Amino acid sequence: MTRRPYKVAEVTWVDSCRTEGWSSLEGVAAPASIRSVGFLVSKNRTQISLALSIDLNESHYGLGQSVTIPMCSVKSVKFLEVGHGTQRQD
Repeated sequence: MTRRPYKVAEVTWVDSCRTEGWSSLEGVAAPASIRSVGFLVSKNRTQISLALSIDLNESHYGLGQSVTIPMCSVKSVKFLEVGHGTQRQD
């Protein structure tokens, strides 16, 4: 089976927030600016999906800790270069 090449992407997006219980008008939470990095699993006009881990087993491709973000919340998508050389391990 041919392994699917996954690109690594950095997605900057806006997430909604909420408060617990009662709060004053000043205590209302503002939307949060989020930056997520992961393997690009899918992208279309309505959503983008990233996975933190991918199982490259020959019989299936399992995803670990995936997130799907609505494109209406996405501010930018940047594809990252991934080195394939020897890396130092401490």
